[in-house]
Order: sequence, then structure tokens, then C-alpha cells
Amino acid sequence: MAVWRGEPLHTMTVSEIDHAEMEEALREVAFKKFGSNQFWIDKVQHRIPDHLHWHARPNEWKPRLRHRILNRFLRGDSKLYYFMEKIFSFIKK
Repeated sequence: MAVWRGEPLHTMTVSEIDHAEMEEALREVAFKKFGSNQFWIDKVQHRIPDHLHWHARPNEWKPRLRHRILNRFLRGDSKLYYFMEKIFSFIKK
């Protein structure tokens, strides 16, 4: 996982250069862990909507059903996604 730790600390928007450097750093680690073409970069903000973070996922990884449903209908609206996750968690209890 790569987490934005630059200035400003809590942001979802970074410069193109920072974006490229963050992605390249994550790809380097993922290449060592999973191998060439054995991973993909997940840039969907699932549970933490206030700062940029990405995951390197192995190719066979599939999100839980609720994540697939939320990703399909919310199309990257991370604040609404976070709110709906809270509702899903409350319903499960």
C-alpha cells in the first residue's frame, strides 16, 4: 500500500509529478512481491476518504461483494462510499 505523506498531509489531490512518483514506488514494491504483470494498482478510496492511498493487488484478488456493489454504483465518490460502508457495517450487527 502507498499512502500520501507529503504536504498537505490530508488531501486527495497531488501534483502530476507526485502522482507519478507515488505510483512508481508502489509498482517497484509490488514487482518485488508479486512479480512482473502479476498485480494491478487499486486507486479506489474504500474506507479512508480524506487522504490518498493506493493498494497493489495480486491479479487474482477480488473485492468483497459489498465493495463491488459500492464501486459499481458510486463511481469513485469516496465520501459517499465511506458513508455507505458505515451503513453496511451497522446492518451487519
